[in-house]
Amino acid sequence: MCRMTVSRKEIEIKLRYDTVDEARRAIDALGATLVEDRVFEDNVLWDTPEATLRASQQMLRLRQRGPRTILTHKSNPSRDTVHKVWEEHETVVEDFDEMRRILELLGYRPSWRYQKYRSRLKLDGLEFCLDETPLGCFVELEGAAEAIDAAAARMGKTVDDYIALSYRELFDEARERGEIGAENLMVEDHPADS
Repeated sequence: MCRMTVSRKEIEIKLRYDTVDEARRAIDALGATLVEDRVFEDNVLWDTPEATLRASQQMLRLRQRGPRTILTHKSNPSRDTVHKVWEEHETVVEDFDEMRRILELLGYRPSWRYQKYRSRLKLDGLEFCLDETPLGCFVELEGAAEAIDAAAARMGKTVDDYIALSYRELFDEARERGEIGAENLMVEDHPADS
């Protein structure tokens, strides 16, 4: 079995689109190549009962994407620029349930859960993630800041369109505005949401 382990700086932005078709047309117009088409993702953020990770601007996520399980730690966020920049450490793990048990034994608890459908495309070292979420449709551009800016401009977007917030932060803002009453961000039409 292939193991994926990554430690790096993650640089990204989100762009909001009214529809999936509109987002896909914008990406396709650039000539991006499809890597993975519309896979369901179930993401669980983990923290201590005292929420020490969130308080120290860290994130620990266990993601199930199709048959793959990925454990990710992000820290040291920077918003000194218009991009979201994190230190990211990520690895594929063999068994979602066993990894969950390990996290619980270490004292972590699920703190928030979010689901989405994601399609992934690539172009010249830049990754495009087309995310269908209960908050709407977003395209995440991840790669070098200059490549992100150039691609976003070719997609007809400006720096004013950039979103440097996480899905958790977007969810929290929507809850504060009274648009969402749920505790988690769940996809209603998927059997894994129970």
